[in-house]
Parts: sequence; C-alpha cells; structure tokens
Amino acid sequence: MIIRQDGIPCRCGNRGCFEHYASDEMLKHSLSENDIELYDYPTYEALQENTKAREIFDDYIAFLTVGLNNIINIFNPKKLIISPLGDCSSALGAAIVPLARFLDINHLDLNAYHYTH
Repeated sequence: MIIRQDGIPCRCGNRGCFEHYASDEMLKHSLSENDIELYDYPTYEALQENTKAREIFDDYIAFLTVGLNNIINIFNPKKLIISPLGDCSSALGAAIVPLARFLDINHLDLNAYHYTH
C-alpha cells in the first residue's frame, strides 16, 4: 500500500510503501542513523525529551496511522488488534493464514505467546 507519493524506494519496487515507512525495521534504522539507542531511554516520556527521537517517532506514528486507517477503510474489520510479538511477528502472522484457511481455526490467542531473547 502506497502511503507517500514519490516516497523512498521500497524493496518491492514501488515507492512510498506502508511497509517501508511504518515497519519496526525502518524505525530502528532511523533511530540508528541518528545515534539514538532505545536502551538509553527507559520510558517513552524520556525518549520524548530528545528532539530528534520525538520527531522520528512522530513521523513513524503518523505513517502507521495512515496505513491502519487505509486498512480499516478497505476491509471494515470488526477489530484491529496490534500485539507486541517481537521479531517473530511476521512468522506468526504467516503461520496464521494456513491455520485459518486449511484447518478452520478462526481464533488463536497470540497474547499467550511470550517471546524471549
């Protein structure tokens, strides 16, 4: 989904993709480019004291909001659930598709999933 016209090139070949602007990978990259380590900020409020970090997070949240709003307008879901699933979130999301389609599992509690390093 394109969320920014003439945006940064994405690995899919398009420009301005939701994945590029609102992914955790891009957020980490933007923070790293500006020498901002999340470990230095124990809370979101502490992070907000850093002007550049606040700007990065504000942009990230704005792009995330545009993309989620588009998803809501296109699919009109009853619920939109955002869970902190760590680095395995993509794999878990991909695993849910065959479970739902082929095994008719329509509910899977991912809140019970605990990711540890």
